[in-house]
Amino acid sequence: MDIDSALAKLAHAPLDHVDLSQIEIGVMRGLAQTTLVIKSQRPIRLGAMTAAMIVGVSLGGVAAASSQSHETLISGAHLAPSALLALPS
Repeated sequence: MDIDSALAKLAHAPLDHVDLSQIEIGVMRGLAQTTLVIKSQRPIRLGAMTAAMIVGVSLGGVAAASSQSHETLISGAHLAPSALLALPS
């Protein structure tokens, strides 16, 4: 039983014929389906994170290899973390 149809049926039912016994079962079934979908998507999410890491490391390696300077801690290197901390003169 769909929860929306159950609530609509409940809204239009007379107060003396209200059967609430199936609402909890419907909610629990919906939660179980949501949990199943989340668990089935776990390999997809893991694959996407792995692919993103591989692309990030690869592009970082290419950028470092094509860098003008091999010194990473001087302020002139465009990849240097210290260049981000330098105050503009």
